[in-house]
Amino acid sequence: MASHPKKSAPVPKAPPRPPLTYEDLLAAKYSAYRTPWEFVAERFHCDEAFLRRLNPHIKNAPTAETAFKVPNVTPFEIEKCFDSPLRPKADPEKPITAAIVDLSRLEIRQSGQLVATMPLSRARPGLHGRGSWTILGATPGPRFATRQEQTTAAKVTAEPGVAVATSPATPLAADQILAAGPRNPVGVYWIDLAKANSTTPLPYGLHGTSIPGRMKTQESIGGLRLTNWDIARAVRMLPEGTPLAWK
Repeated sequence: MASHPKKSAPVPKAPPRPPLTYEDLLAAKYSAYRTPWEFVAERFHCDEAFLRRLNPHIKNAPTAETAFKVPNVTPFEIEKCFDSPLRPKADPEKPITAAIVDLSRLEIRQSGQLVATMPLSRARPGLHGRGSWTILGATPGPRFATRQEQTTAAKVTAEPGVAVATSPATPLAADQILAAGPRNPVGVYWIDLAKANSTTPLPYGLHGTSIPGRMKTQESIGGLRLTNWDIARAVRMLPEGTPLAWK
């Protein structure tokens, strides 16, 4: 008698969450992860949907001591993200250089040898550069300031529960501030950039993101976007004053 193959159990889907509005983001004191799934997914460099596919046995909300199957990567330990020292000191015998290549990746070299490459995307529409720029100071836990008023409630077009701003209306007289945290639109770090031979920061920089799954499609008023786990690594590799080439 022929046997029928067993059907695999369906992968559990994320329960619907009430979407964040722009007003919710403004009222928050800290832009935190909303669920354990978000926390574990970013810690191990993946999105929540992929993490759920790896863990179909977790059917309820994860609690303390829940065991996850995760990608084999160096964990992004947000609890150690701001430990000192944040920046390395420049070493003339082992000079560090950086480059933005094809507006798609950040390359870091030491003494001419490639030591890191990280996916990068243009957050600000139309942003591009030429020649050589300079990497300046870094801000841990940046807040996000904007003077753009929202015409309607924020519209969700990204991961579940992540607010995405709608079309701006009349600029406000004072900044609206979104709190620091891993779900701040510019992520956990901001690195100032300047034109070559200048120390005046440009209005855009290298920064993280609140929605790594949409890093290459979401637009904002930031600058050059990396994942939080990569910007936290980059800031500890790039001394202040590092030349940044556009290629």
